Amino acid sequence: MQCHSLVYSEELTVLSLRANRLEDSGDFQQALEEWRKSIQMLPPQSTQADWVRDHIRKLELSIRAAPPAPGKHNWAKKLGPLAPIAIFLAKAKWLFALFKLKFLLSLGAFFALYWAMWGWKFGVGLGS
Repeated sequence: MQCHSLVYSEELTVLSLRANRLEDSGDFQQALEEWRKSIQMLPPQSTQADWVRDHIRKLELSIRAAPPAPGKHNWAKKLGPLAPIAIFLAKAKWLFALFKLKFLLSLGAFFALYWAMWGWKFGVGLGS
């Protein structure tokens, strides 16, 4: 055993960096687990161990005081059954041509011309 030196300094550095990143991203529960791993590698009476224990207490309090996180991707569960329809509409671009004014006007003119010349039955039959 070495006096006044950290035996696991590299591992502690990696753990603290990982825990800090997790805290920054808002994953406090996982960060708490990383800090708990690091406390086992520190000498019990060291100032680093005191700091980590204090930080663990603060994280535990903030986790208890924080409101529960809203469920992610709830919209996907609600709109999931509509996905085949959305895919069909995305692939069927020709379907949107029916709703364009230019198309409707030309279809109406075509239908009117053939209706006037040979009757409505012929105009509908040729137009459809």
